[in-house]
Amino acid sequence: MKILCINPNSSQEVTEGIEKICRKYSLSDTEIEVKCIKEAPPGIESYHDAAVSVQYLLDKFEKWKEQYDGFIIACHSDVGVDLLREISTKPVIGIGEASMLLV
Repeated sequence: MKILCINPNSSQEVTEGIEKICRKYSLSDTEIEVKCIKEAPPGIESYHDAAVSVQYLLDKFEKWKEQYDGFIIACHSDVGVDLLREISTKPVIGIGEASMLLV
């Protein structure tokens, strides 16, 4: 299985932290790739930041959606999760929603 974990902001430091966690907890037979949106704001701290990030995320996702078996959006506000679910038949998981559903 090949999973893309997307940091929807442009912070390389945050992306590296996400990648470290993904590598630590992924199954041995799961290929994980972690990418950020370099054109996006360095953090998502407002509705405006989220809207800008979603615009770039959508552009990138069109190229990525056939290359992976599933997607993780690594942003607590789940930026773009519903949109990506609408345009893909593959699983799209937001870490915000996942953390809230964990019991």
